[in-house]
Amino acid sequence: MDEIIMRRLRHLQRLEEQHEADFLARCAPTKTEVEKRQEHLADALAADWNRKQRAARQPQAEKPLPKGWRKEHWKTQQAMAADYAGVKAANKYEVVQALAAYEAKAGDLAAA
Repeated sequence: MDEIIMRRLRHLQRLEEQHEADFLARCAPTKTEVEKRQEHLADALAADWNRKQRAARQPQAEKPLPKGWRKEHWKTQQAMAADYAGVKAANKYEVVQALAAYEAKAGDLAAA
């Protein structure tokens, strides 16, 4: 009985995962060569613009972490890691590692 239920669940999951691609393959109008070329050009221009924006950003001065950051709740530390170090951490260990590395890096820059 459990095997049948599990098989049905896997089947439903597979249908759900493939639904959008199947729907677009059956019902979406095909793009003309002009539209394909225009989309390719737009993607290339956007990628070029993004690359230039990243290259143009000046490295910002490291701002020090607030005192007592280690005593904060880990969700607060997670937000701090995103703000200060630009790290999207999934758990407390990753957060503390990222903030400690950021603090060491900021300390090295301040000492230099």
